[in-house]
Amino acid sequence: MRLVVLIVIATACATGLGAVMGFQRESQLQQWKTSTLQAAPSPSPIYNPYPPGILPDNLNSETERVLREIDVIEARAIARWRALPPPNLTGQPPTLQDTGTELVEKSDQVKSTVKRFTTPQQP
Repeated sequence: MRLVVLIVIATACATGLGAVMGFQRESQLQQWKTSTLQAAPSPSPIYNPYPPGILPDNLNSETERVLREIDVIEARAIARWRALPPPNLTGQPPTLQDTGTELVEKSDQVKSTVKRFTTPQQP
């Protein structure tokens, strides 16, 4: 009999404690929502580590100009790479004969100018 009473009291206390914690959490959540909606902070200025006057005023158009220059350089590098003769493999083990250095140089030039490798991804 005593054990049953003790279990009933413990269950009632746990239920009451759970209800109080649930209501308290709900009220805190509601309070947090109203405070964040009312006091929305103003957006902070964009971080600029440079002193005034260093960056040009027309930064977007300057960036577009540089990207256009990269496109021209990339197109030239790809044209030179495609104009290369096929690799000349000779010997055992196969080695590149008379075309290896030029092939590596042109491949590196193409890799260094491809925009997806040189510019960060835009969101």
